[in-house]
Amino acid sequence: MKIVLISAWFFPEQTGGTEIYVLELARGLKAMGHEVLVAVPHAGTDGRDDVWEDVPIHRYPDAATAPNPSMSINHLELWIRREHPDLVHFHSWTLDAGLPQWQRIGDAGYPLVLTPHIAAMFCARGTMWRWGSVPCDGELLPARCAACYFQKRGLPASLGMPIAALAHDNPSWAKMAAGKFRTLLEYPSVLQDRKRELASVWGGARKIIAVSHWMRDALIRNGCASHKVALVRQGASLPPSRATARVKSETRFGFLGRQDADKGLDLLLEAFRRLPKDKPVTLEIATVGSSPAVTTDDDRIHYHTLPDRQVVSDWMRSLDALVVPSRTMETGPLVVYEALASGIPVVGAAHGGISELVQDGVNGRLFKPHSSEDLEKTLRSIVEHPETLPKVDSAGARTMRDVAREMESLYREIS
Repeated sequence: MKIVLISAWFFPEQTGGTEIYVLELARGLKAMGHEVLVAVPHAGTDGRDDVWEDVPIHRYPDAATAPNPSMSINHLELWIRREHPDLVHFHSWTLDAGLPQWQRIGDAGYPLVLTPHIAAMFCARGTMWRWGSVPCDGELLPARCAACYFQKRGLPASLGMPIAALAHDNPSWAKMAAGKFRTLLEYPSVLQDRKRELASVWGGARKIIAVSHWMRDALIRNGCASHKVALVRQGASLPPSRATARVKSETRFGFLGRQDADKGLDLLLEAFRRLPKDKPVTLEIATVGSSPAVTTDDDRIHYHTLPDRQVVSDWMRSLDALVVPSRTMETGPLVVYEALASGIPVVGAAHGGISELVQDGVNGRLFKPHSSEDLEKTLRSIVEHPETLPKVDSAGARTMRDVAREMESLYREIS
């Protein structure tokens, strides 16, 4: 088969979980004999081709730098027609890799597959936490979701809920308002349009791939027919390996990821700094790329910039546990798969994809999401009783080669 994978971002500009997933899926499919191309928008007025780790990449003009948005869409469509793939698989849902491109390629007759890697398609807040404190079922209800979004932006729920309800029931009111208040009143209608767009996407898709159980449930709640949704979990991008044997004079926790609020690094730093200074413990914080280190006066906290994924693998195996304190309902995340494939237990927030992969006391420890206090308690118990930290057998760990085999089977059903 000839397969096109579309992602809104890719190497070397972006090196997150979705980009690693797309790259490793492409490599896995290529290893099985398929021709795979990755298409990604870039800041340029012309298309260009290159190769990243043996995977051919076509970079098409994005809407921001193209003379007009239709030029970007036209370029992608003409390139798709020239390559004439058996199917096109979207891995993003953005201005440059979303509904307009989806509809144009679908209208041209190419089978379409979509993997939502985050909840932004149907969650206005983007985290799947209603009011920032209650796990959400993910169903897009315009008035409810608008009020939740308003609360994230600083409007109290006591005001946001009635405003969202009135604006939803009386959309014409927005036309009589001005400035930011008009934007506020228009938002429920924006979400109502998104709900209609989702119905169009589900109708045009041959398959929608859910990478976690909660994502599958949310897709179905949002109107996607259950027979179109396939659960295909993510996997480690590197082969399973054993943790590095070392003399453990200290407990070594690690964090790998972006330094933003969604990933919860601030929660981890707050919890770690409260651990007794007389305990032999360190926190190893690693980023891939050029993220700056956070200033700290705690000499137990060490920062690393890891240049590539092989170095990430070596670093991971030197830990006692990887901490994943994400505030959002992760669909994986990939770092959990990488840790377990490296024989490293995970200390994770007990929600979303993390709690689907980590079993408390079996392959890691779980703590109350958003709570630095409960995270501190969990870390402290590990430091004081390291023998209670589970041992993880990496044999049989799920990898991206497993993902590629399952995806190939689905592709053959629909192509």
